[in-house]
Amino acid sequence: MIKLIKLFWVLALISSCKSEIAKPVYDSIELSFSSGWPYAFSLKIDSANVVSKCDYKIISKIESVKCFCDTLSQSSVDSLNYFVSELKNRKPDSVYAENCQDCSWYTIRINETEGRIESEITGDRHKNLIDSLADFILRHSYGMKNRVDTVYSFPLTERLVPTPPPMQVETKFTPLRKI
Repeated sequence: MIKLIKLFWVLALISSCKSEIAKPVYDSIELSFSSGWPYAFSLKIDSANVVSKCDYKIISKIESVKCFCDTLSQSSVDSLNYFVSELKNRKPDSVYAENCQDCSWYTIRINETEGRIESEITGDRHKNLIDSLADFILRHSYGMKNRVDTVYSFPLTERLVPTPPPMQVETKFTPLRKI
């Protein structure tokens, strides 16, 4: 009888601890990152809290790709909801740039029913809310281990591949005439 009472108390305690699960306030978040050197990646977080990510080695074109898939924890969704809600109120600029060669950069796009927030950030001296959101996503995406046998196609990935140089026009050497 005592075991039955203890079991009842445990079940009552568990059933009273149900917490409200927050749904994402975004439809999707996309991020493409380049280190300024060969390492780059693109990822997408959808409204079902699934993260799809591809790591790239890029020289003049995509040399190799490794893709991963994972699910966000509820605390990560809560953090992303906070960032997105704050960004809606602050309306960030679309470009934050430093004048530097080989700097890291990223493009972030937040899609929601009310519209889209998109910013491109070059360098690492921008300590603002959109940079904090990107940093949060970057830190949580490095440890992804669920490798998949498919390659995802992200709209922002095309921004990672450098554009080829323009065709060079052949110039002819004309010697100077002596006067």
